[in-house]
Amino acid sequence: MIPPFSFHINLSSQKSSYYTGKIADITNIGKVFSIDSLFHGEFFFIPYKNTNYENSLISGRNTYADKAAEAAGVKTFMNLANDEATAKGYKGFDSTYYSKQNVVYLNLGVDFTAADFKTGLATGLRYFTTHEGPYLVHCTEGKDRAGFVSALLECYMGAAYDEVVADYMVTYYNYYGVTKEAEPAKYDAILRSNIVKTLQTAFGVNDLKTADLKQEATDFFKELGLTDAELTTLTANLSKKYTGGSTEPETKSYVKVTAAPEDWSGTYLVVYEADSTSAYVFNGNDAVNGYVSATIANSKITSSTELDAVAVTIEKTTDGYTLKVNGQYIYGTDGKNTLKFTDTAANAVNTITLSETDGVIITSNTSILRFNSASNQMRFRYYKASTYSDQQAIQLYKLEG
Repeated sequence: MIPPFSFHINLSSQKSSYYTGKIADITNIGKVFSIDSLFHGEFFFIPYKNTNYENSLISGRNTYADKAAEAAGVKTFMNLANDEATAKGYKGFDSTYYSKQNVVYLNLGVDFTAADFKTGLATGLRYFTTHEGPYLVHCTEGKDRAGFVSALLECYMGAAYDEVVADYMVTYYNYYGVTKEAEPAKYDAILRSNIVKTLQTAFGVNDLKTADLKQEATDFFKELGLTDAELTTLTANLSKKYTGGSTEPETKSYVKVTAAPEDWSGTYLVVYEADSTSAYVFNGNDAVNGYVSATIANSKITSSTELDAVAVTIEKTTDGYTLKVNGQYIYGTDGKNTLKFTDTAANAVNTITLSETDGVIITSNTSILRFNSASNQMRFRYYKASTYSDQQAIQLYKLEG
C-alpha cells in the first residue's frame, strides 16, 4: 500500500469541479480549472495546462495555479520547462507566491532518453532531498515531462499500475473529456502511446502490470546517479505528511516497546539507551560510530527526517522475522561478530523476544544484535553467542500510528 499522499493537483481549462478535502478552501480561485486530488492531499505535484507557470501575459492561467499552490502550502517546485533567467523574466513574476519559494529550474526537453534530460532529472530529485515539501512538479502543459516525472515518483513510492495510469489520465479527462467508460478504445490508445510506452522504455520491461514498479523506479533513479543515501532521504521527504496549507509536517513519535506483541511487524528504531534521555539509533551501517543520536522523553523518540531514513522495517515470515533497513535485509553469522546484508529475505531470518532484564533480543544464526559501546567502536552488530553479553542490550521503539 502506498503512503498517504497526493500525487498531483491537475489544473486545466476544460472543467469546473473542485477539490474540497484536506487542502485549504481554494474553490474561490475561479471556475475555470478543475482541481483533482487522487489520493489524500499531503504531497503535491501540480501539472497544469499553461504556456508557462510564470507568464502572466498568456491567458492568466498562472494566477490560478499560483493561488492553488499557495493554498496547498507548496514550498518546493521542480520546473522542468524553463531556465531561471527566462522564468524570472516574465512580467509579474516577482509578485507571485511561486517566486518566493524554493524552485529548481531544469529547462529540459521532451526526449526522456536523452542524457541531458536524465542529468537534469537527477538534479531535480536531489533538490527534493535538500528542500522541504510539499512539492510541485510542472512543465508547460503538465502531461509529458511533468506527467512522466510524476509517474516515476508514484512508482518509486509504491503506487500500483492502475493507480499510476488512472492518475496520468486525469489530465486527458480535464483537457479533452476522455474517460475509460465513455471512450475505452481512445482511452487505452492514449495510455499505450504515452505513459505506458514511456515507462516501458525507462524501465526496460514489456509488461508494467506484472513488473515491480517500485524496484524499477528505484533502479532507474540509481542509473541516474542517485546514491542509496540520497534515495533514503528522498523517500523520507516524500513520505512526510503535510496537513492543509501548512508546511509543518505532522509530528509522530517512536514509542518504546515494553511488552512483547503477538506480531512484531512494523516500523522501528533499533536503539541503545545510553541513559534515560540519550539514545544511539542504529543507522543501517556496519561501521564505527554507526549510529544517529536521539533524545528520549517519556519513553518516546520524536520522528525526524534523519531518524525516519534509518528506521527498520520488521516483517513476519514463516520462520521468524526479517529486518530491513536502507533497502537491505540484515542478519548475523553463527560464531562470528558481524553484520551482514542481503537482498534476499529468505537468507535473513531473525527471531525476536523481549527480556525484562536484557532488552529486546534479536537473534540470527545464534548471533544476537547488540551495541558495542567501546569508545573505538560505538556500533551495532550481531555478536556471537559466547560473547554477546559483553555488549549492550538494545531496545525497539515502534513508530506510533
